[in-house]
Amino acid sequence: MLVLTRKADQKIRIGDNIEIVVLRIQEGQVSLGFTAPKELEIVREELLANPTEKSRKKKNENRQDGLELAKDIKS
Repeated sequence: MLVLTRKADQKIRIGDNIEIVVLRIQEGQVSLGFTAPKELEIVREELLANPTEKSRKKKNENRQDGLELAKDIKS
């Protein structure tokens, strides 16, 4: 495991197309921003431990895609 120390607004690069930015550090929490290709899924670990939540999220995404497609067809 590589361990790095970063301050707010500092970045970490992984390869040529993944960037992680420390957005803010506040009250014991770190906010991170990720820039990566769309085909790369980035998921919080606790969602992987709960397959029901992941399934629900996927259903909501599929529903949203369907609504957008219906809107495009109407126009």
